[in-house]
Amino acid sequence: MKIIKFFLIAVTIMLSANTIFAGILAAQDITAVEENAVESAEPSKKDKEIKIDNKALKLNTIVITGTRTKERQKDVPMMIDVITSEEIEATGASTLGDAVAQKVTGHYHRYPGMSQPAGIMANFTADEHGDDICGDVLVLVDGHRLGTGNIGKVPPEIIERVEVIKGPASALYGSAAIGGVINIITKKGKGKIVNTINGEAGSFDYLSTALASEGNINNYMSYFIFASLMKVGDYKTKNYSTAYNTNEKQAQLWGNLSFYPSDNQSLRIGFSYADIESHYPNWQSYEKHTYYDEDTKQYSDKSRGHVDAEYNTIFFDDKLRWKPSAYFLWDKNSWYDGSYPSEKVEDDATIYNDYTVGTDQQFTLSLLPWNKIVIGYTFELLKKKGEARQDGKESEPFTPDLQYITNGVYAQESIELFDNSVNIVLGARYDRFDLSSKSESYDKNEKSYDNITPRGGIVYKITDFARLRANVGQAFKTPSADQLTAEHRHIYGNYMGNPNLKPEKSTTYDGGFDIYLNFLSTGATFSKIKTKDRIVTIYNAYTDGEGTVWNVYDNIGKSEMEIIDCYIDWSIGSMLSLPVILDLSTNLTINRKYENSNTGKDLPFIADREIKSGITAGYKKSGITLSHTYIGHELRDNTHENPSFYFFTLTSKYDISPSLTAEIAIYNLTNESYEWVYGYPMPERNYKIGLTGKF
Repeated sequence: MKIIKFFLIAVTIMLSANTIFAGILAAQDITAVEENAVESAEPSKKDKEIKIDNKALKLNTIVITGTRTKERQKDVPMMIDVITSEEIEATGASTLGDAVAQKVTGHYHRYPGMSQPAGIMANFTADEHGDDICGDVLVLVDGHRLGTGNIGKVPPEIIERVEVIKGPASALYGSAAIGGVINIITKKGKGKIVNTINGEAGSFDYLSTALASEGNINNYMSYFIFASLMKVGDYKTKNYSTAYNTNEKQAQLWGNLSFYPSDNQSLRIGFSYADIESHYPNWQSYEKHTYYDEDTKQYSDKSRGHVDAEYNTIFFDDKLRWKPSAYFLWDKNSWYDGSYPSEKVEDDATIYNDYTVGTDQQFTLSLLPWNKIVIGYTFELLKKKGEARQDGKESEPFTPDLQYITNGVYAQESIELFDNSVNIVLGARYDRFDLSSKSESYDKNEKSYDNITPRGGIVYKITDFARLRANVGQAFKTPSADQLTAEHRHIYGNYMGNPNLKPEKSTTYDGGFDIYLNFLSTGATFSKIKTKDRIVTIYNAYTDGEGTVWNVYDNIGKSEMEIIDCYIDWSIGSMLSLPVILDLSTNLTINRKYENSNTGKDLPFIADREIKSGITAGYKKSGITLSHTYIGHELRDNTHENPSFYFFTLTSKYDISPSLTAEIAIYNLTNESYEWVYGYPMPERNYKIGLTGKF
């Protein structure tokens, strides 16, 4: 009932907005709002000069995430993967998590039940259960933290593009950017108003419907709004029949409103709300690879939302740009498992709500034609509230109430030399953390510390179509507030915080090359990563005078990794002047070394190699994409290994008319048996069909 009410409200808002906007449009002429103006007000002369028409010129793509300013990919030292909305659509994925898993190499820790933490390099993954500044991969939305590392909560339909940085980015973004950054850039209204309605049906009782509307209201305003409902039943696996208790329900609402009061100013206000309920299975008697228990009743609530505002303005003939922003983030992660004698599932629960308030003030100075300086300040207050019930009675949650206060100052200088043949980027960030935790079993404890993170990179363009690049940088992850301060007792164990903990740190050295032609982009990167001070839980470390056994934390973990990343984007149709579209893309990662320096053994959750590739063919009204994912052998934990696996996805679409498109997707085309995480088989071959209308 709550979902139905939500959907009716969303539809009412959209229809009302369309009626109002149509009346405004009828009364005046409309001119197009500058594309991407919401990101940085009116583009500079250089920004306009570097727009491109040929999408095959990958390194001419404009990116933002690597430097916090608009730059051509070829001028940025690191390699940034850009996944467009068209590429996401071609994967057929219903969540951003599954789309990224098909496009970007790196461990994907995918469970049933909408648990899809982002992983984009080695075994670095985001924190999926809140406290996302304590993860290894940072997820952003329009440049600020999303508030969750679970990108399964993000619908693909709201995305303009995704920019992915592999490697350290803490010098710009602070904690959690050890393994990289995923920046979700949402759609903003532009051009003529277009309304879209989509309906889908598929295997396992899958049903989805979505409405979207976007465009210019007048010369000074544009908008985008999206609402959807989705549900799916328990899926079937190849070897274990039905995976009971894997059904999901989602209701999504996303939107933004942009204002352009003058050529030098823009203001964007964005929002989202997701009501997500997902169930998760258990093996019979918890013995993996027997069969799934049909009677499990456990489920989780993974709802989330955010509101943000961003203002852009230009001063002194584009010598100075100011971009202030503010945001509120909410993320819920709760589990209802009914594992105790009570028959009510809700009587056994762990519930967490994370609330974040933040602001960022960014200034960009371009006083000289060959020099650009970015300086900024970030403030964030994150509060984690927890509650728990055991057999209907209140109990202590697994994690106590936590608070994080972050004050960060960052600076970066970009230098162009020798007629832009050489680009140098130097930067550093200072962070001050004030952390505290409070539990029923002890009084509030507090801890503060400082951290400085540097980085530097250089690009040398050998010719108009080839470049060399090199980077060195550090990154860090803050200890969680309870790891530093807690004396926490609950039914699963007793944990004693360590106030002497240091941030986990990594140092990365990488170098590579890129070749970019009209029909071909290719390149490779070699990375060497050393981590230290990784926080390890030492179980049953000591027993106090009262006989209580305590688990503790210590900075004893360290590792070394060597990684080779290769990519190719090849427009075969353009090269051969064919009257059809024929594009090939491949990302290959070879993990040469991934060693725990303490034990000399391989690290878990790192495959020896990964391949993510796809081929797209199209002619006139139709197109088809075949995607291939291969994951090599990897250690899943200390006792289990997963053999290599692969699967294919086939998607196609046909334009029935200019306003109506039919789509079909076949997942796990060859009906393979595979597991992203040990003990959780993924669905057998399944299907989805859909119709999309625009008016």
